Amino acid sequence: MKPFDLSLETYDLIGMRTAAATRTPANIAIFKVVEGKAPHALAELVRSGVRASAFDEVASCLRLPKMELAKRIGIVFRTVSRKAARPEARLSSDATARILRVVRVRNLARHLFMTDAAVADWLNTPDSALYNRAPLDLLDTEYGAAEVENLLGGMLHGFCA
Repeated sequence: MKPFDLSLETYDLIGMRTAAATRTPANIAIFKVVEGKAPHALAELVRSGVRASAFDEVASCLRLPKMELAKRIGIVFRTVSRKAARPEARLSSDATARILRVVRVRNLARHLFMTDAAVADWLNTPDSALYNRAPLDLLDTEYGAAEVENLLGGMLHGFCA
């Protein structure tokens, strides 16, 4: 696994240079697993499925109740909670793809926002550039995720929405 690049620098909202280490993914396994992986490795991860605990980690990071996250990204909460009761249980490839989609967008947003709380706020706030929908509500499909990623890319590079 390729480590997160700590040589990058970032600037906070008032222009002060800050250590890039503040941008590293949360100390949560699923975010570290995805960061820097090649697409073929992520495809294999989707095929094999992630542990159900990954869903809990994502919900915790985004400060959302598990049931709400499941509903918003199109995963059956009952299935996730049943599998979470067994530590070795893995989620389906569809559920894994949806979770990794959220993780991918969250990791990209962390390049722009300084904290997980700021990322969670942004993901849950309707944006006019997304037709007044919250970014998280678009992550149930790959096309919606592409819209969110395009918006984040524009924000990262200073383009107006």
